[in-house]
Amino acid sequence: SISPMNLRKKGRCPLTPEEAALVLAGLGFKQETYIYLAGSHIYGGNSRMEAFNRLYPNVVTKENLLTTTELAPFRNFSSQVWLLDLVHLWILIHIVKVFTIQSCP
Repeated sequence: SISPMNLRKKGRCPLTPEEAALVLAGLGFKQETYIYLAGSHIYGGNSRMEAFNRLYPNVVTKENLLTTTELAPFRNFSSQVWLLDLVHLWILIHIVKVFTIQSCP
């Protein structure tokens, strides 16, 4: 049988939301940073996100960015919903690049 504890010891499990927040803080991300959360349905529910949201309250998801009507065509197609997250990430990366480039002397 597959043991979650053994997988975790081997580094084969993703970070918990709390661990992810600690990594971001350790990398110097400020509390005011906006975080795009691609997988908005967290295993264990919203209670698992409490520690993350305390440290980084500006969490954004595709559900925050798009209306229900805009999301409707994608609801039954998980690969297309994943693509929405990828497109949003691509846009955000380019926004960061623009701000970085424009702020250079």
